[in-house]
Amino acid sequence: MLKVFIIILIVVLPAQLLLAQDEPTHTIAELQALLQKKPADSARVSLLLESALVYVWRPGMEKKDFDSALFFVDKAMAVSAALKDPLYNARCLNVYSQLYREDNQKEKGRSYIDSAIGMLTRHNLKEGLAVANWELQNYYNIYADNEWADKIKYTEAAQRLYGESGNKLKQAEALKHLGDFYQVRRIDSMALKHLHEALAIYKSLQYEKVQGV
Repeated sequence: MLKVFIIILIVVLPAQLLLAQDEPTHTIAELQALLQKKPADSARVSLLLESALVYVWRPGMEKKDFDSALFFVDKAMAVSAALKDPLYNARCLNVYSQLYREDNQKEKGRSYIDSAIGMLTRHNLKEGLAVANWELQNYYNIYADNEWADKIKYTEAAQRLYGESGNKLKQAEALKHLGDFYQVRRIDSMALKHLHEALAIYKSLQYEKVQGV
């Protein structure tokens, strides 16, 4: 079967920090210094979640890393409860999901992301729903015959919701991954379609860190 020869090189913009629970860009020491400045509650939640993700993203997460991540996300959830803002609550649930998924407690992790999706759906928060669907697709293996269709489904939902919320950069990123997923499954026509769509969005944004071949 013919392979798709489209390469899209992307560099995540700093402005996208933690929008989709991306990899942290601060060290724990830097985050602690920022927290000591007693920021507003909304900023405090973001800093606490980023602190948790520092440990979640560590290769081969150990128990001490798990415990540290749980400490920070618990604190973030406590602060977000006072905000009474469903988006911040859902962001905390998203990080709980990542934490338990990375610790191979997938059933527990899935319960958190399902709760986040329910909350975000009730409040029609499309970008938050995009983030949650992106997390949900991580529970499925593109190589597994009984899982790949669900991985595609939730990635499709994420890209659509990113588009509807106006976050075109994240939509393009999701489309790029869809193209990769279809290529793994050797469905080259769909891979080519989604990669072209991603490239078109990057070009419309005049995004310089993209190369199409």
